[in-house]
Amino acid sequence: MPINDLQLAIQYEFRDSKLQLEALTHPSFRAEYPNTPADNQRLEFLGDAVIQIIVTDRLYQALPLEPEGTLTKIRAALSKQPTLAGLARLIDLGKHLRLGHGEKQNHGDARDSILCDAFEALIGAIYLDSDNNLEAPARLLNELIDRYCDDVHQLLQGENPKGELQEWTQRKLHLKPAYELKDVSGPDHERIHTINVMIGDRCYGQGQAGKRQTAEENAARAALAAIRGGSGPDHEVHSAE
Repeated sequence: MPINDLQLAIQYEFRDSKLQLEALTHPSFRAEYPNTPADNQRLEFLGDAVIQIIVTDRLYQALPLEPEGTLTKIRAALSKQPTLAGLARLIDLGKHLRLGHGEKQNHGDARDSILCDAFEALIGAIYLDSDNNLEAPARLLNELIDRYCDDVHQLLQGENPKGELQEWTQRKLHLKPAYELKDVSGPDHERIHTINVMIGDRCYGQGQAGKRQTAEENAARAALAAIRGGSGPDHEVHSAE
């Protein structure tokens, strides 16, 4: 898909096309093509900070009656990996990424971690391209947040992702989610559990963590992010726990 299609989706035309290309370049691509000038890791670092200030300003202005503690929780919910991956899916960002062969084979363009990093990099690139001005990245980010959820307070429900997913599946599909252990890997002292959350005969999300319970919660979060993002099943989220 041509890069210009992405500019149409985000309603922003880059003056420096190199910044956009850098934002879309995953480290795995650069590893396979060493002459690639840069990958998106530095832009990801910048974009993370830009997102934090935009979200902070949005919440401060829009929720004048909320205490600091609630604002902090909502900001964290808006800035976490599944949410940003969901925003990335709204603009089909995965279709534009430059990935190494291995990541392509493993469907990296649908993985929460890669989508989140690329979205942060894209926001950072827009910020730099617009002369370090927050207006353009703020317009895109706020429009996507509005499309992603009607009320930002809804994101706090993610504190109980398994309960929220079960409530949705029973209401919409009249089914209960089932959590299946797909794999246990790693040495005894660093076991990693991989869990698939199944709704009917379809996998809606995959999660990994040291503890099985945490892996199940991560799988539920991935499923909720896929549902909110309007994408299909088979998304994943990881945890270092």
